[in-house]
Amino acid sequence: MPDDVLALIGDAEVPGSPGVTSPRVARELRAAREARGLSLSDAANATRIWERYLQALEANAPLEEFPAPAYARFFLRGYAEYLGIEPYAILHEFEEDHPVQEEPILRPGPYVRPKRRGIAGALVFVSILTLVALAVVRFQQGKQDEPAAPVASTAIDRSSESPSTLTKPPPPPPVDHVRAVVRVTDRSWVEVVGDGQTLERGVVLEAGAHAVYRADRRLELTLGNAGGVELEVNGEPVSTAGIVVTLAITLRDGEIRTKTL
Repeated sequence: MPDDVLALIGDAEVPGSPGVTSPRVARELRAAREARGLSLSDAANATRIWERYLQALEANAPLEEFPAPAYARFFLRGYAEYLGIEPYAILHEFEEDHPVQEEPILRPGPYVRPKRRGIAGALVFVSILTLVALAVVRFQQGKQDEPAAPVASTAIDRSSESPSTLTKPPPPPPVDHVRAVVRVTDRSWVEVVGDGQTLERGVVLEAGAHAVYRADRRLELTLGNAGGVELEVNGEPVSTAGIVVTLAITLRDGEIRTKTL
């Protein structure tokens, strides 16, 4: 789409559907890109954000152009940082224009104890008494028929057992790195930083995708649509419930520690 057309769209208001940014922010993004002599394709290759989403940000397109509001927010932040624009004010304006709707709290209803039928309860009680009486009679008959045996013969001498006969499970292998496996069940947005270096910048993973990230000491993962991601850290599953989740996974004293930021 020509840049002059983008400018007209960025200045226009979409009735009944607020833009993802604002006409002012859209113009600021486009001006910053053009000042650096970059095309939308250049910016998309550098940020790893699809070109159509960058075009939507510069055109102040409706929020419905993005998979979810969380994607729009992260794309806006990443694009602003790439262009050298302070993202705080832009993100604050985005959050005011598109507040997150809280989910209603579901309260459990009162528990109603089911009524028991008197006859059925009495039959169960009589059946239990009958079984107990039969067990006592059989136990006494068995004691009468069983020959007496010396106590010493039934005693088990454990002093002869050697410690070597007791099997012990092998010790777990030492942990010397952080390894995260991401399995995508629903379209999600992923950003990964390992040991201070960006491993993945705002990439969109489709359902069925599988990715492995490794670091020596620390991994930071930001997941958009986190509920559509299954995460495994060093062989252990980690919960990723929520819309957008940022996790810090560190290796300290031979142990893996996971913290939500």
